[in-house]
Amino acid sequence: MIEKAYGKINLSLDVVSRREDGYHNLKSIMLPINIYDVIDIELADEMQYQCNIDLPYDKSNIIYRCIEAMKQSANSQQNFKIKIEKNIPLQAGLAGGSSDGACAIRIVNKLLGLNYSFDQLVSIGSKIGADIPFCLYSKPAIVEGIGEKKFNIIYESYIETKDLKDIMIFFQKHGMTVNQCLKIYKKFGADSINKVSTNPYILNEEILNYIDKRKYITEYILDYR
Repeated sequence: MIEKAYGKINLSLDVVSRREDGYHNLKSIMLPINIYDVIDIELADEMQYQCNIDLPYDKSNIIYRCIEAMKQSANSQQNFKIKIEKNIPLQAGLAGGSSDGACAIRIVNKLLGLNYSFDQLVSIGSKIGADIPFCLYSKPAIVEGIGEKKFNIIYESYIETKDLKDIMIFFQKHGMTVNQCLKIYKKFGADSINKVSTNPYILNEEILNYIDKRKYITEYILDYR
């Protein structure tokens, strides 16, 4: 069974506050984009795995963790033949790993005939990756959560873009993890950021006013620097 795992972008990403447990409360407007990985999973007698880049199939691989979580939830020992075509850049903030994990969850749900509801899939995925619930939803949404590992997602509204036709993404040679981004934020602080940029809540209001329930982004330009 073949599915496309679509990436996402953040139109805004607000670090709202720091929690007592060390995580950060975040608020973001997320949109799916049409750059995608291709996930092909079939039932098999023994586990088989193939990927077009050097990506091992072990606990470091979010697809592995998602499939194992689905098997555990169903008390299943089923093996799979897995083929991954990676196109989304790694550590680029485009949810390449999370979209693959969400895709694997959907496919295994179908292959094993589990018929889990969306909320059940979100419950499983949210324990593995912060962006997996959004990638399961895969529609424009306002998302709130606390970071990379623990996540509580709230879909406040369904939003679609107005006349936005192209998005230009500049991707540097080296990626950056969520933890690295938050360390930079911690170093410079919100006050320093707001001195040189628009207040994030004002930015959200401007974006939401621009977005007017029409077709969302279907084209992109990806530029490697």
